Amino acid sequence: MLILPTFARLSVALSLLASTTVACARLPAPVAAAEVGMSAGRLGAVGDWMQSQVESKRVPGAVMLIVRNGQVAYFEAVGQQDPVHGTPMSKDSISRIYSMTKPMTSVVAMMLVEEGKLQLDAPLSRFLLAFATMKVGVERKDPATGAKTLESVGTLRPITVHDLLRHTSGITYGVFGDSAVERLYRAAQIGLHGDFTNAELADRVAALPLQNQPGTAWEYGFSTDVLGRVLEVVEGQTLGTIMRRRLFAPLGMKDTGFGLP
Repeated sequence: MLILPTFARLSVALSLLASTTVACARLPAPVAAAEVGMSAGRLGAVGDWMQSQVESKRVPGAVMLIVRNGQVAYFEAVGQQDPVHGTPMSKDSISRIYSMTKPMTSVVAMMLVEEGKLQLDAPLSRFLLAFATMKVGVERKDPATGAKTLESVGTLRPITVHDLLRHTSGITYGVFGDSAVERLYRAAQIGLHGDFTNAELADRVAALPLQNQPGTAWEYGFSTDVLGRVLEVVEGQTLGTIMRRRLFAPLGMKDTGFGLP
């Protein structure tokens, strides 16, 4: 089952919740590791290492599935899905998959590209007008005093759909560094601190300066969240509806969604 927490329900890039309920029902029976050219000892070491992470309380639990050439070589669950009540982790426990939602969003985007509804080189502002006048935050340091200031400069070119797909939009998260722009992101509390729609999230991002000039650097950030909003504008539906119609239903992912059933 795939479930999204509140923020992920509203902002696709951060998190789906998933269990392997459907997958388990369709998986072939496990085979000996040697049958698929793998080492049973090395696979066992994977489980031992994950168990050590549980015992050191780095993670409460985990499910590990390794498939090669369509055959299951390793499938184990360790730890607990609910440490408070001691519920053991099972192979079909519900889990958030967080940024693995990004490839799902990207797949849908490429479906729209194939259908001619979306162009990779299209400027983001064609779909979201708030991004028409984006600025880039450039830190300046006074050589005499050492004081730093943040200067806003215009973009050399617009953000494109392609930039959103490859994280070269200049949009950041604000959690992996301490630049002046990242501090502005943190102050705006865009991350997991709010319950707002994709449209509201995109507007909040558009109100902040970019970390880099579009197309010049890879920066892990809210690019896929904004892309999710683009999909909503193009399709005229919520992202959850789009995902169900285009991915989850056709692929038989009936236990997948952005909220608990």
